[in-house]
Amino acid sequence: MNNSSTTIKSTELKNYHKISKITKIHPVIITYNDIEDTVLLNYEDYTKQQLYIAELEEKIKLYSTLLSAMDDINQNKVINIDEVFDHILAKLNNYNT
Repeated sequence: MNNSSTTIKSTELKNYHKISKITKIHPVIITYNDIEDTVLLNYEDYTKQQLYIAELEEKIKLYSTLLSAMDDINQNKVINIDEVFDHILAKLNNYNT
């Protein structure tokens, strides 16, 4: 999908076939009383856009987690890995006995 668009008036919506063809090239902006009101995309572009948004949301979650981890490291809120495993093993040993 390229970055251009076509603007049409809401009164032109009767010609679905024409509008559908245009959306395969670029989005169509529908105006109502000369004010932009709605944007039409073809289904393939819509699904690509939704997938891209979902991927960005996942990246934001990951970056937020990494930033939080970096803050913990910078504030020395860390535990030695050997201490962590010793603690886990002790809990497992207590659970099994």
